[in-house]
Amino acid sequence: MSRRGATFARFTVLGFCIAAAAPDAGAQGSARQTAVIRGRIVSADGRALPFSTASIEETGHARFSNDAGEFVLGIASPGTYRLRFRQLGFAPFDTLVAVSAGLQAPLHIVLKPIAFRLATVTVRSRPGCFVPGEGLPPPGSEFALVFDELQKNAERERLLVREYPFEYRLTRSTYSDNNRVADPPNDVDTSTYRSDARPRYVPGRIVRLDTIRVNVEARLMLIPVLADLADTDFLRTHCYSYRGLVRVKGVSVHRVDFRPTAAIQDPDVEGSVFLDPASFVIRRAVFRLTRPDRVSPPVSGLEMTTTYREIFPGVTVVGEVNSGQRVSSRGISGMTAFVTERQKLVDFRFLRGQPGDSVARR
Repeated sequence: MSRRGATFARFTVLGFCIAAAAPDAGAQGSARQTAVIRGRIVSADGRALPFSTASIEETGHARFSNDAGEFVLGIASPGTYRLRFRQLGFAPFDTLVAVSAGLQAPLHIVLKPIAFRLATVTVRSRPGCFVPGEGLPPPGSEFALVFDELQKNAERERLLVREYPFEYRLTRSTYSDNNRVADPPNDVDTSTYRSDARPRYVPGRIVRLDTIRVNVEARLMLIPVLADLADTDFLRTHCYSYRGLVRVKGVSVHRVDFRPTAAIQDPDVEGSVFLDPASFVIRRAVFRLTRPDRVSPPVSGLEMTTTYREIFPGVTVVGEVNSGQRVSSRGISGMTAFVTERQKLVDFRFLRGQPGDSVARR
């Protein structure tokens, strides 16, 4: 990766993951399994539900089903386990299963579609903002249903990264509208990363020093990824509001806004997430830096837009991140430049199997 030193103080927006790290040998091993749980997940009319999620509450083990809705979960010892089944656009289903050593009869899991009527959705200019667990609308309300689908998207990304780590390549390019103030390199970096090598979200710790690049004055903005939106720390420090169906680039999408609570006094993020109205798959997200005046040196107008790429039905990865920020000259009073950065996914490869594989892992 080559990048010459910038002549200005600015942010590098890290919308994907931190640089490649060596695989954890412990994570690759699997505990000895004495039994497996097999089954198939279908809709109420008998259609297979591909790439649904099946998990064991007691162990945390989870897998995606294959394109026929079939799943396999391994367990280390017989007993009674609570199984959780989830699919976008369908009501969750939990059940207790007694498992003995040896072969088990396959489970037949039927999921019912959620009762969501698009005709009843209205756009709200001043919706209420709720902290999850402290004041969400009652079950069955429009917002509660859409928020549950957002959480499913986040949990699916977390499962993808944890159980199916992958290596990917992305390009990074930077442009400025005033090279006298900001003179970014005109080359395009192509770098390799790992999906499971990203720092966890920490409230108020969005901005950090860039230890990857040679320029010690550079700063990183670690924007949250989809999985962070289901993180306990993120949920307790942000409130959410539902704006209804909106049009984005001519397409209707559900819009959910979020912002930090008053307790977060350091720079953090606010923004919006947009879900497909039919499938509830995430399509894009917008993040903005809050309290930018408390960053040293200050920055203004820092915003980034993430678009998602569906690699399997209902399974997404970040496809592209576009960010923009206005920076000021250190030597010419009053002169500014608007700097944009684009990160784009080139390709990826799974390291230990991919969603839909029938091999059970712990």
